Amino acid sequence: RQRQMCIRDRYQRRVHGPDEGAEPPPADAITLPPGASLLMFTDGVTEARDAHEVFFDPRPGLSRQRYAEPAALVDALAAEVRAWTGYRAQDDMAIMALTREAGPACERPAPFAGAGSGSAPEE
Repeated sequence: RQRQMCIRDRYQRRVHGPDEGAEPPPADAITLPPGASLLMFTDGVTEARDAHEVFFDPRPGLSRQRYAEPAALVDALAAEVRAWTGYRAQDDMAIMALTREAGPACERPAPFAGAGSGSAPEE
């Protein structure tokens, strides 16, 4: 069984942008409905090429099936990329999936006043 968690801390670091002292742009926030998944991956997935130099498109494979667990989603996408490339390593790739379980909702945390300061919230 996967460990259930609530993500309460928000951390935003400015990599580039406005001059020092300027207010950073607000971070986007989304609410996942119960049972929804958020899938994130690096360009190692979308830039994977087959023997004819055609880029991999994850959408067809992802739209054919529903995944009960985030690990199954990650494993399926990684397997499709490996098969697409003929099992030749081309680039590093990172894949992460989060699924909101149907159950009690997490309490909404208070806004973090230090967003953009480059440091994590204090405990």
